Amino acid sequence: MQDNRILQQSLEKELALLEELNDLSLLKKDALVEDDLAVLEAIVLKEEALSVKLKTISNKCLPEVQFFLRQQKNPPTELVEIVAKVRRCAFQFRLNNELNQNLIQDSMAVTQFTINSFRSLIDGARPSLYGASGRVHRKEIHILDVKG
Repeated sequence: MQDNRILQQSLEKELALLEELNDLSLLKKDALVEDDLAVLEAIVLKEEALSVKLKTISNKCLPEVQFFLRQQKNPPTELVEIVAKVRRCAFQFRLNNELNQNLIQDSMAVTQFTINSFRSLIDGARPSLYGASGRVHRKEIHILDVKG
């Protein structure tokens, strides 16, 4: 019974950290949308610190959870419920991070497009041609390439 209580406390700590990381991932989304680099930097530092704590707790907790759930045919409902909450929270965290990654990739694509646009202005004579991917495609024709 004491083992159940210790395991439940560990799972509750893990859940609390995951919920805090979820909240930070939503704040990160807002910072990315608003292009607020100062807030984004602070959020990333907090996320890194929480991730270290989560990894420590998770490494300790995961083998115990797996062992406990396999050994007992009817595990206590409190433990089953908290494991389900941890899984749901981890899944939501993954979805939030995927959205944030997509926002970052979109920002990088816009930045690359802008830089290439300025580069074509600086180059002067040859403007850049963009394909559907947003990347620069320059096709230089040499006199030896022309069939006559």
